[in-house]
Amino acid sequence: MPRELLAPALLVAAAFTAPALVPQRSSLRWTASAASRVAGAIDATLGRLASRRRSRELQDEALRWAMALAAELRAGTEAATALASVDRVQPLAHRAARAATTGGDIPAGLRTDASRAGVPLLNTVAACWQVGQSSGAGLADAVENLSDGYRRTLAIERSIDAELAAPRATARLMAILPLIGVGLATMLGANPVAWLMTTPLGLLTLAAGLSLNLLGAGWTRHLARQMEPGK
Repeated sequence: MPRELLAPALLVAAAFTAPALVPQRSSLRWTASAASRVAGAIDATLGRLASRRRSRELQDEALRWAMALAAELRAGTEAATALASVDRVQPLAHRAARAATTGGDIPAGLRTDASRAGVPLLNTVAACWQVGQSSGAGLADAVENLSDGYRRTLAIERSIDAELAAPRATARLMAILPLIGVGLATMLGANPVAWLMTTPLGLLTLAAGLSLNLLGAGWTRHLARQMEPGK
């Protein structure tokens, strides 16, 4: 189970069992602590989703940049001029483009841009550029092959991610099924919420159910992550 979910799970369980096991003031502190940790876990999850979306955008931008550079080189444009021209359309490697126009160290600029933007592809282009400078090897073929390989890698990664979407959706559905069950029981005239919230056995049942539910969701997420590329 992910560490960011383990602490909230235990605290939620403690929060719901606390009213039956400890004085009211202490149980309120437990509940406040649980709410804080759960809010932190939700915030971390939203942050991961935003980071993942930004990572995809950077990958797409890097691919467009590499393909544009390969096209310029294939058209016969001198390498430094091609790099500066691409930067005006796909502004990803500013320092390298500046080095290209001022006669600076282009591979060093590419590595700096790779570190700043978080795009490892630029490091590979820098290595190709450096080899081309020292050996006279054609840069156009190297960048073209590199962009084609990067495009295929992204396609494979996103295909795997799409295949994992269904198991992840199933796990989310399984996680909310207990709430649906409580709702159906209430519609049939039972009062499960009162039993779960006001009796010692109900509180223990609720705590165990929440903990197991979170544990199952975390384990499913762990299994899905093992199938992701690079895991």
